[in-house]
Parts: sequence; C-alpha cells; structure tokens
Amino acid sequence: MHLYMSGTPRNDPYQTVENRMNTHRLFSMHGEYEKQVMRWLKDIKDGITDAEQYLRAYPQHVDLIRNRDARRREAQADYGRTVDWDTVEVLETVCKKLDGRPHPRAILLDSGAFTAWNKGEITTVDDVKRKYSKFINLAGDTFDEIWGINLDVIPGAKGRDPTEDELKRAVEVSDVNFEILVKEFGDIIMPVYHQGEDVARLRECVAQVDGKSNYICISPRNDLAEGYRIKWSRDAHAELTANFPHILTHGLATTGNKMVRTVPWYSGDSAAWVQHGGYGMIDIFHDEDHAFGRKNVPHYMNYFVSFENVEFDLSAEMTAPDGSIVQGIALGLTETDSMASVADAFKQAGLGPDNFPLKGGHLTDPGKAYYSLSEEHQSYIRGRVESMGFPFEICIWDSRVRNLICMAEFVTFAEWAKTSQKDAGQSYLLGDL
Repeated sequence: MHLYMSGTPRNDPYQTVENRMNTHRLFSMHGEYEKQVMRWLKDIKDGITDAEQYLRAYPQHVDLIRNRDARRREAQADYGRTVDWDTVEVLETVCKKLDGRPHPRAILLDSGAFTAWNKGEITTVDDVKRKYSKFINLAGDTFDEIWGINLDVIPGAKGRDPTEDELKRAVEVSDVNFEILVKEFGDIIMPVYHQGEDVARLRECVAQVDGKSNYICISPRNDLAEGYRIKWSRDAHAELTANFPHILTHGLATTGNKMVRTVPWYSGDSAAWVQHGGYGMIDIFHDEDHAFGRKNVPHYMNYFVSFENVEFDLSAEMTAPDGSIVQGIALGLTETDSMASVADAFKQAGLGPDNFPLKGGHLTDPGKAYYSLSEEHQSYIRGRVESMGFPFEICIWDSRVRNLICMAEFVTFAEWAKTSQKDAGQSYLLGDL
C-alpha cells in the first residue's frame, strides 16, 4: 500500500526530515493551506533539502530551536532528568542518516472538498483549477507523479444520510467538475466514490478512468464506526475485483489497522502521524515476533510518552535498586514542594528518573502509557526510536519529533501491507476493532 502522508506543511527544519521519510505526500489546497504548500514547494525548488541547508536559508529558526531547547532543559530539571541533546545537531544527523531521496516522489493534490463541507463552506471548480495549476506549473519535473482529486460534491450533511435528491445532485455537479478538471489537466484527475452512493455510481466512476489512469478514490464516511467503514470498503472492492480487477483504489483517510490489513487498497492517506504526535503519542510498528501479548498480526500501536499534565505520585511505593521501598510521603514530601525538590529527594533515596512514580496525564490508560509497560516492551519501543537517530528522551518533550516517529512507523506498516494477505473474515468482526 502506498501511503500518502497528509497534513499542511509546517515549513520548519523538521520538514526536511519529513521529506526524506516518505515517498508519497498529500496536500489539501483548501483556503490558507495553499500558501504553506507553495512555500514547501518553493524550498524544494530552491534546493533546500536537508536541515543544514534549511537553517542556513532561515537562520532565525536556529534561535527558535535553541530557545526551545533551553525551556526543555528547565522542564527536564523539574523531573530530575539529565539526558541532553542539541536539537539542531539531531535534525542534521538524522537527515544524513536518511541520505538518498531528498523529498517525496509522488504528490496527491486535494481540492479541499471535505474540509469545506465540514466547515459549511463552498469551493469552486475555478478556484481548484487555479490552485492545481499553480502547483503543477511550479513543480515542473520535480516529482515522478502528481495526481489531483476531483472537486467532488459530498452528498448530504454531516451526521446524517443523504436524501435521494442530494445524492443525485451531488453526482451531477461532481461529474461536471470532473470534466472541467480533466479538460485542464488530463487523466491525473481522480473521481471519488462515496459511502452512501450505490454500486451503479461506483461503475460510473470506473467508466470515467477506464483505459486511462485506471485509478479512483474511495471515501468511507468518517462519521461512522470503523467496522461499518471497513465492511463497506470491502464490498466496494469485491465489486471491483469481480468486474474491474485492473482498477486501482485510493482510500481517503483509511489507515486504521484493520482497514489496512483487510482491504486491498493500492494507496491511502492519513493525517494520524500529525494528530497522534500532537496528542503526546508515538506510533510504533509491531511484527509477529514483537506482539507483547497483544495482537498476533503486524500492527501499529500508539503509546503516550509526553509528560504533559503528569506529576509525581507521593503515595506510590517504589522499589529502589537496593530493594528498599521508597514513598514520597514517607520521605516527608508534600504537594507544596517544588517538583525539582521532589525529584532530588527521590534521587537521594535511590530511585532513577525512569523509576520516579508518576500520575495524571495519559497514565490513566496503562495499556497505552509507555511508563506502565514491561521493561522488554519499553526496550523494543526505545530501540525503534533510536534506530532512526533520535535519542528516546526527545520524544517526551518534542511534538514535532513525535510526528516524525509516527510518520516513519506508518511508512513501515504501509510497506508491510503491500504484500500482506487480506483476511476477509476479520472485516466482519464489527465489535473487535
């Protein structure tokens, strides 16, 4: 499965690492997103392809990172943690480790129809035509492939099924937009088949590309439970396999574990790598040999690692290396003591920073809290992060690095999915997702 990483470019030094970590990128051209996308493209055209080049071109970012490092060191001190690094050096080192392709080779441009629909806004085909043209003209031969998603009209309103009249009108306008965009850009434009439309509409979408690109988008409804999205996606692919086996499919927002494992997508896209990192999580790929008592098939799992809203638990009893029991209350510590002084007291009692008792934040979900896992499980996660060139400690404090880790692990999952056998039976276990 080719995985298009979606998300608006942040246009920062981390961006050059992102560009080397993935082969496929999706950009929404909705509203103000266009400006950031065009800035991203200009940097690539200007030859800014690694962190060192980026920081030479935008030296103000060096000060921003240095200041962030200083604030991070202060926060670390509160938790008694002393592992240190220079973020500029880390980014430059990781870029060198990822030597080779300096940027994605395939681009998928999205009209922003779903974003507009979600916001109750209207996007015109002339606006989409202008934005796609601007990107394609500046890109020239920079990429191996550039695709564009049709300005499809999504039937109905958010949270309810569309009426027959809404379905009919949406199809009519979508087809007019498709003809306009194909006339302008040729066969790189992909029609979209939506959940809620009938099989006859799927055949119409196939007819629009049959013998040309042979490539369509399929869009499950985001407001339905994942099990129903999976079953509908499998039903659509069953129709294609039986009657149009040469047609390739791109799944819009279709990178859940079971969605990838049980539906034969040619490609898909996901913004989860951005979202999960922002939530304080990292995604980690597990193969059959590293299930740790969980799913016995390859999968990715997200783990909370950040210290956001996490504090010390003074009532917890911890065992020090010498076998003694350490408890904050027994040490005379109170809630009014500063975090730094509590950390110092725990250290003097023989605990290391990784063994300090913590509570709050995301630790209420022990199955996903890194600090609640077995030592073997933690070691596996640390090993995957450090193999990318990052010190593990950095993912506790830096959301952008968490984004990068999630991206790399999603790519690994997608690479596995290219050759995986799809298990039809799994898709109908609607309650076991």
